[in-house]
Amino acid sequence: MGKKIVVHSFKGGTGKSNLTANIATALTKMGKTIAVVDSDIKSPGLHFIFNIPDEKMEWKLNDYLWGKCEIGDTVVELTSLGEKLFFIPASLKAGEILKILRDGYEVAQFNTGLSRLIDELDLDYLFVDTHPGLDEDTLLAIAASDLLLLLMRPDKQDYTGTAVSLEVAARLEKPTYIIVNKIPSIFNLDEVVGEVKDAYLKPVLGAIPFYEEVSAAASGKVFILSNPLHDFSKCINEITEQFLKIFEE
Repeated sequence: MGKKIVVHSFKGGTGKSNLTANIATALTKMGKTIAVVDSDIKSPGLHFIFNIPDEKMEWKLNDYLWGKCEIGDTVVELTSLGEKLFFIPASLKAGEILKILRDGYEVAQFNTGLSRLIDELDLDYLFVDTHPGLDEDTLLAIAASDLLLLLMRPDKQDYTGTAVSLEVAARLEKPTYIIVNKIPSIFNLDEVVGEVKDAYLKPVLGAIPFYEEVSAAASGKVFILSNPLHDFSKCINEITEQFLKIFEE
């Protein structure tokens, strides 16, 4: 049975969606069957990173949640990026975003859809990219997950917010791993990892420096595909290997 992985950050700007896309793609290069769900319905953006044109997204997650289609109808095959990589987009239309904000959706429908995706696509891992912060939708997604990947930056606000997210995850009894991203070059990576471990007593899956070229390309492509030898790509591959050890050792 495939595993549901929720990727979350307490604050925006951590590079969450970019890392989700790159880790998912790296896993397909290791022979895994992966799907990524853009559940950030209020401000979707993963389709920009995967560079998917509108005409390839006939049905979206919003349509499924409103009963207009089956969850399988929303699946976009990303064979150009990974042999077994699938994507479920959310709508970027203002009216549909406002409808979600106004009316919400049936959470049970969402969770059922995730389980169906795992079965129908024979997934190894299903990644759910969430909206930053702890709204009701995100809490319910975490509750339905098998594991939480929590992203943070090494600044005071993120330390405080991450503590809140970890407390929630602990109450929901969800195993949680931290990734520290966008670490300034003046910081020592090992010291940052040590501080995070000491602060939260949780495992750190990886620590990634800030790279201007990654930030510049984040909204237009999956970075590891066009820059496989870059240090960022090496970090992603190391994180992916550590991720697999969680479930496969």
